[in-house]
Amino acid sequence: MRSSPVVYNGIVYITCQYFSWPGLKNRIYAVDASNGALKWEFEMESEGAEYSSPAIYNNVVYVGSDDGHIYALNANTGELKWKYKTGYCVYSSPAVSSDGTVFIGSYDGYIYALDANTGNLKWKYRTGDWIFSSPAIADKKVFVGSKDGKIYCFGVKSTPIPPPVVRPTPRPTPTPIPRVVATPPPVTPTSTPAAAVLPISPKYLYAYAIPIALFLILLPFIFHIRGKKKKAAKTSEKPSPPSPEQKEIETQKVKEERISPPISKSITIERAIYDPCKRDFVERRLPRMKEWINRYDPGAYWFAVSIQNNTDRAIEEWGIELETSSALKVEEVKIEGIDYKIELRETYPEPYKNVYAIGVPKEYGIVIPKGGAQRVYFKLRAEKPKTVYEISGVFKSAIGEVLIRAKEFKYLCDAGVSPEAVKAELKKTFPEKDAARLANAFRIAQEIRSSYCNTDTKASEISKEFDILKMYLSEKEFLDEVEGIQRRINAELREDERLDDKHVEEVKDFCDKFTEMWIAKFLR
Repeated sequence: MRSSPVVYNGIVYITCQYFSWPGLKNRIYAVDASNGALKWEFEMESEGAEYSSPAIYNNVVYVGSDDGHIYALNANTGELKWKYKTGYCVYSSPAVSSDGTVFIGSYDGYIYALDANTGNLKWKYRTGDWIFSSPAIADKKVFVGSKDGKIYCFGVKSTPIPPPVVRPTPRPTPTPIPRVVATPPPVTPTSTPAAAVLPISPKYLYAYAIPIALFLILLPFIFHIRGKKKKAAKTSEKPSPPSPEQKEIETQKVKEERISPPISKSITIERAIYDPCKRDFVERRLPRMKEWINRYDPGAYWFAVSIQNNTDRAIEEWGIELETSSALKVEEVKIEGIDYKIELRETYPEPYKNVYAIGVPKEYGIVIPKGGAQRVYFKLRAEKPKTVYEISGVFKSAIGEVLIRAKEFKYLCDAGVSPEAVKAELKKTFPEKDAARLANAFRIAQEIRSSYCNTDTKASEISKEFDILKMYLSEKEFLDEVEGIQRRINAELREDERLDDKHVEEVKDFCDKFTEMWIAKFLR
């Protein structure tokens, strides 16, 4: 579990990822807070890890999902009220305002405002990068962080718009103020006697008057010298003019920026895991992937990455970085359609983490054309079988980086699928006779999974295979499983009837469960 629970009216709500054949699934659970009894559960469409925590408003549960949807569920019954599709995974947790607006961020870089009742989009705003942060509401404002390093603030009821371009306001031309010259009143001659003139003492003349006069005379020269010094300092700070070579480089950069075509769409990444113990895929499969694996090495685990170039230009140089646990190794890498060996580099960012990288320079000529795709296969091997592992990474090119979402899978065994390899592994623990018997049981279960799980198989044919499987089993729990599925098919179908879709799925589920039980019990 990567999300946090929320408690509402005595019920605990939480999202959880769990392992279910043939792969990983995600659900939101509603559990009674007093006794842990399950009230309801709702299965989402995603297969990756769930980070979004639920929020509840007016008896409705809102939660984001790795599949890119925002779900609204009835808090009492778990019934789907609505769902809204964003452009990428939703790891952010929703926040709901008092006016009924759901705010949530997405890995596509947008903050979304949705109507809580209908799921209709009120507005969305594009930040500078993907959003993992969860919104917070306070004082009629919503706040959210983005990977671009900024915190965004919006009014709860307002529609956000890009910040306006601030242009300098020209200063108004000052209106000249008329100068008022005071006119002295006319002097009327009177018979007032003239004022007496006091004599200036030589002591005061030498002490004050002469120094002040000298200062006033020297003041213009002082300002003139200071002005020359400032001018000389400014001249020395000016950078030297660029050389002709620098001018040519700058001009070329500007031309390249202008010539570069705009990117109309994005690069999309798909990934899948091939499990040799089931001879099938963990949930999703890619076209032609099984044919390639059968030609190269069907006895190994493979992580396939498909890069779809939806941009307006070809990708000439590119690379992939994968991060795994140090217990899961990438043994080799293959690019579909390329025969020569591609170098695989390994680094250790943490003692418990491994990073594997491949680089494809333009000299290799392995171009991903615009509108085209390229597929890369990574061969995996685990040091500790019967364990759930996670693998994730990033695709890098001159156009930009694209996240390869984390994929979890259960690594069942590392003995391959051939009877000889399984038998050799069993002989480490069991006597020769038992090892041969158990290896044959494992082989027959796989043959049923690969050859008889289809609507062309008759009930009598599948029943015969079950009888052969029971010949190699003496363990009660395995015999009970085989006899249970055999009884159901014989009771529901005549011998000459062919399996329908329902029974095909039942046989597949049986084979997957049988394989996991067999590995858990006999491969140590």
